[in-house]
Amino acid sequence: MAQRLRCFSDKMEGLLPPAVVLAHGLDWDDVRLALDSGAAGYLLENRYAYLLAEALWCAARGSSILDPEIAAEQVRVAVRARADEEERTRTTERTKSATSADRLRQLSRRERQIMELLVSGRGVSDVARELFLTDKTVRNYLSRIYVKLNARCLSEAILYWLGHLDAPSATDTPGIQT
Repeated sequence: MAQRLRCFSDKMEGLLPPAVVLAHGLDWDDVRLALDSGAAGYLLENRYAYLLAEALWCAARGSSILDPEIAAEQVRVAVRARADEEERTRTTERTKSATSADRLRQLSRRERQIMELLVSGRGVSDVARELFLTDKTVRNYLSRIYVKLNARCLSEAILYWLGHLDAPSATDTPGIQT
């Protein structure tokens, strides 16, 4: 029945008011297809046929009415979807955190020293003097740090180092190939 409704709905899209389905029995595939096709209500005739007039009134006003069993299932589906989305978000954050930690672990001891000094507010020349290096050597270290952290500039590397910025993946950064 829902397939006929979908076919009819596709042909008449925008020309008819919302439909309310009054079905003989509960078939979840029909329910899903009817709601996906734009039905504004779904009632079972043996239990809630007396609500048909109210369902039509609701549909005309842009709201809907569902059989309580269908409504309960819709709520369960929504709750599961929300829980799944929250779990995906937590998993993504754990993955980002692990990836960030992995990238920071790639830095050598000297690269870490340089980052700590830069984060403390020192400039390249100050870092070079403090570590008994040339400015050029510090800039070479910085170039390697940028690649390892996938940063485009010093401020990005510092924000990433401090954990205030997620470093973009290599595919997100123009000019950096992996």
